[in-house]
Amino acid sequence: MDKTYLKLYRPTMFYFMQNYGLKQQDIEVLMFSYDLLWFTKGYLKEHFHLGNKYLVHKFPDLIKKNYINIYQPRAHNRAEKYTISQRGKLLVSRYYRVLEREEYLPGCDL
Repeated sequence: MDKTYLKLYRPTMFYFMQNYGLKQQDIEVLMFSYDLLWFTKGYLKEHFHLGNKYLVHKFPDLIKKNYINIYQPRAHNRAEKYTISQRGKLLVSRYYRVLEREEYLPGCDL
């Protein structure tokens, strides 16, 4: 099978944005953190190049929508640690299944 992920990336992204009520950056943060046991906002800022505006205003929405869970609360000088929730993992794994053509989206004929 051809590995033509980019042909499916955008239609899949728009489908997920519309059906899950997330922004592109939200989905990409979930995809980036999918295989991490835990992460901090500082880690996302440094390795995923997220800005403070997103981390302060948008990232808490992922927690409220239950896509990200708090792994370890902030204590003393230690930053709060986060992990992707089961709901977030299911979303990302479905996204990958669509890219691998193991699952098809309604209305997408690629």
